[in-house]
Amino acid sequence: MFATEKRTSQILLVFSFLSIFITCLGLLGLISYTTNQRTREIGIRKIMGASVQVVMHLLSREVIKLLIISGLISIPAYFGARAWLQKFAYHINFQVGAYFLVLFLVSVVVLLLAMLTVSFHSYRAATANPAESIRNE
Repeated sequence: MFATEKRTSQILLVFSFLSIFITCLGLLGLISYTTNQRTREIGIRKIMGASVQVVMHLLSREVIKLLIISGLISIPAYFGARAWLQKFAYHINFQVGAYFLVLFLVSVVVLLLAMLTVSFHSYRAATANPAESIRNE
Protein backbone atom coordinates (compact mmCIF):
# COMPACT_ATOMS: atom_id res chain seq x y z
CA MET A 1 0.00 0.00 0.00
CA PHE A 2 2.78 2.39 0.85
CA ALA A 3 5.18 1.45 -1.96
CA THR A 4 4.57 4.74 -3.76
CA GLU A 5 5.13 6.66 -0.54
CA LYS A 6 8.40 4.82 0.09
CA ARG A 7 9.59 5.50 -3.46
CA THR A 8 8.56 9.15 -3.12
CA SER A 9 10.47 9.47 0.14
CA GLN A 10 13.61 8.00 -1.43
CA ILE A 11 13.37 10.39 -4.36
CA LEU A 12 12.79 13.32 -2.01
CA LEU A 13 15.77 12.29 0.10
CA VAL A 14 18.09 12.23 -2.92
CA PHE A 15 16.84 15.55 -4.23
CA SER A 16 17.00 17.10 -0.74
CA PHE A 17 20.67 16.26 -0.41
CA LEU A 18 21.29 17.46 -3.94
CA SER A 19 19.53 20.76 -3.24
CA ILE A 20 21.44 21.24 0.02
CA PHE A 21 24.73 20.66 -1.82
CA ILE A 22 23.78 23.10 -4.60
CA THR A 23 22.66 25.64 -2.00
CA CYS A 24 25.98 25.42 -0.16
CA LEU A 25 27.83 25.92 -3.43
CA GLY A 26 25.61 28.90 -4.24
CA LEU A 27 26.21 30.40 -0.81
CA LEU A 28 29.95 29.97 -1.24
CA GLY A 29 29.74 31.60 -4.68
CA LEU A 30 27.63 34.47 -3.37
CA ILE A 31 30.03 35.17 -0.54
CA SER A 32 33.06 34.98 -2.84
CA TYR A 33 31.39 37.26 -5.37
CA THR A 34 30.37 39.80 -2.74
CA THR A 35 33.86 39.83 -1.26
CA ASN A 36 35.49 40.30 -4.65
CA GLN A 37 33.05 43.07 -5.61
CA ARG A 38 33.72 44.96 -2.39
CA THR A 39 37.49 44.59 -2.39
CA ARG A 40 38.04 48.26 -3.08
CA GLU A 41 35.55 49.33 -0.40
CA ILE A 42 37.23 47.02 2.10
CA GLY A 43 40.63 48.48 1.20
CA ILE A 44 39.41 52.03 1.67
CA ARG A 45 37.80 51.15 5.00
CA LYS A 46 41.04 49.54 6.14
CA ILE A 47 43.03 52.64 5.17
CA MET A 48 40.56 54.81 7.09
CA GLY A 49 41.14 52.69 10.20
CA ALA A 50 38.44 50.01 10.19
CA SER A 51 39.25 46.92 12.17
CA VAL A 52 38.95 43.34 10.95
CA GLN A 53 35.79 42.89 13.03
CA VAL A 54 34.10 45.87 11.36
CA VAL A 55 34.86 44.49 7.91
CA MET A 56 33.65 41.02 8.90
CA HIS A 57 30.44 42.48 10.33
CA LEU A 58 29.90 44.50 7.17
CA LEU A 59 30.05 41.42 4.96
CA SER A 60 28.14 39.07 7.27
CA ARG A 61 25.19 41.43 7.73
CA GLU A 62 24.00 40.91 4.15
CA VAL A 63 24.23 37.13 4.37
CA ILE A 64 22.29 37.07 7.63
CA LYS A 65 19.51 39.12 6.06
CA LEU A 66 19.27 36.69 3.14
CA LEU A 67 19.18 33.69 5.47
CA ILE A 68 16.40 35.23 7.55
CA ILE A 69 14.37 35.87 4.40
CA SER A 70 14.90 32.27 3.27
CA GLY A 71 13.74 31.01 6.66
CA LEU A 72 10.60 33.11 6.44
CA ILE A 73 9.90 31.83 2.94
CA SER A 74 10.06 28.23 4.21
CA ILE A 75 7.30 28.74 6.79
CA PRO A 76 4.43 27.90 4.38
CA ALA A 77 5.94 24.42 3.93
CA TYR A 78 4.31 23.57 7.25
CA PHE A 79 0.85 23.79 5.74
CA GLY A 80 1.80 21.57 2.79
CA ALA A 81 3.34 18.94 5.05
CA ARG A 82 0.33 18.99 7.36
CA ALA A 83 -2.10 18.58 4.46
CA TRP A 84 -0.03 15.71 3.05
CA LEU A 85 0.09 13.87 6.38
CA GLN A 86 -3.66 14.25 6.93
CA LYS A 87 -4.38 12.10 3.83
CA PHE A 88 -3.24 8.89 5.55
CA ALA A 89 -5.65 6.60 7.35
CA TYR A 90 -3.45 6.56 10.44
CA HIS A 91 -2.08 10.04 10.63
CA ILE A 92 -0.20 11.85 13.32
CA ASN A 93 -0.96 15.25 14.72
CA PHE A 94 1.58 17.55 13.11
CA GLN A 95 2.30 20.16 15.73
CA VAL A 96 3.32 23.70 14.93
CA GLY A 97 5.87 23.77 17.74
CA ALA A 98 7.72 20.73 16.43
CA TYR A 99 7.88 22.20 12.93
CA PHE A 100 9.23 25.53 14.15
CA LEU A 101 11.75 23.76 16.39
CA VAL A 102 13.07 21.81 13.40
CA LEU A 103 13.03 24.97 11.27
CA PHE A 104 14.95 26.81 13.97
CA LEU A 105 17.55 24.06 14.34
CA VAL A 106 18.06 23.80 10.58
CA SER A 107 18.34 27.59 10.36
CA VAL A 108 20.97 27.61 13.10
CA VAL A 109 23.03 24.95 11.31
CA VAL A 110 22.80 26.83 8.00
CA LEU A 111 23.65 30.09 9.75
CA LEU A 112 26.73 28.51 11.35
CA LEU A 113 27.91 27.17 8.00
CA ALA A 114 27.31 30.54 6.38
CA MET A 115 29.10 32.40 9.15
CA LEU A 116 32.11 30.10 8.87
CA THR A 117 32.28 30.76 5.15
CA VAL A 118 31.73 34.50 5.52
CA SER A 119 34.30 34.68 8.30
CA PHE A 120 36.90 32.92 6.21
CA HIS A 121 36.40 35.12 3.15
CA SER A 122 35.98 38.37 5.03
CA TYR A 123 39.01 37.70 7.25
CA ARG A 124 41.08 36.99 4.16
CA ALA A 125 39.86 40.22 2.54
CA ALA A 126 40.27 42.25 5.74
CA THR A 127 43.83 41.14 6.36
CA ALA A 128 44.97 41.68 2.77
CA ASN A 129 47.13 44.67 1.97
CA PRO A 130 44.70 47.56 1.28
CA ALA A 131 47.13 49.33 -1.03
CA GLU A 132 47.19 46.36 -3.39
CA SER A 133 43.40 46.05 -3.46
CA ILE A 134 43.01 49.72 -4.37
CA ARG A 135 45.81 49.59 -6.91
CA ASN A 136 44.37 46.53 -8.66
CA GLU A 137 40.92 48.04 -8.98
